[in-house]
Amino acid sequence: MSEYQEQKSVGLLLGEHRDGEGILGKRIKHSGARVILFDEIEKAHPLVLDLFLQILDPGRITLATGETLDLTRFYIVATSNVGAGNLMEMSDTVPFRTLERVVFEQVDQQLRPELVG
Repeated sequence: MSEYQEQKSVGLLLGEHRDGEGILGKRIKHSGARVILFDEIEKAHPLVLDLFLQILDPGRITLATGETLDLTRFYIVATSNVGAGNLMEMSDTVPFRTLERVVFEQVDQQLRPELVG
């Protein structure tokens, strides 16, 4: 998601004009895959994360063309490196619960609650 750090990224994903599908629309419509991967979501612009929430909650996305795509049969996968730096600094003897707590604290600081829930 590092390519989508600016507000104009929404147009790239959904189409910038009524005649364009955008990258996301093209991939969903013209690929046989039923998996969408959002890699390193913490790097995306907040408006792009709003799109992600739209996909997760109602299971659909509306393109610039006005077409609404149904994503209820898709697997949505999001990855994040939030907390990875802290984990790399910790020793091998730290209990798993401590590692988990450190990561979730970082997640709570960097990602919106709706994404975490």
